[in-house]
Amino acid sequence: MGELKDDISALELKIGQLKVQYDQYFTRQIKLEPLRLRDEVEKIILFHTNQPVNSTTLKFRFNSAMAKYNSYKHYWTRTVRSMEDGKYTGGRSETG
Repeated sequence: MGELKDDISALELKIGQLKVQYDQYFTRQIKLEPLRLRDEVEKIILFHTNQPVNSTTLKFRFNSAMAKYNSYKHYWTRTVRSMEDGKYTGGRSETG
């Protein structure tokens, strides 16, 4: 159970880092989408999704982190698609 607790802590930390990196990507501070970190997060989630969890506290923390990630993932996907379509202004006004 200690491994799950450590993985959940790492997952929460990586989700926070991923949010920061996507914010930087959307404001064009970094040039590449943080896909490697996103893959790491998805691997942790996928590994623990089908594992039985006896502790309700750990189950709650994992489900909360997973819900947070899924919410961010939908936002990031929409925003990246808007960037690709040329409709995303990055929070800047069109007039400059």
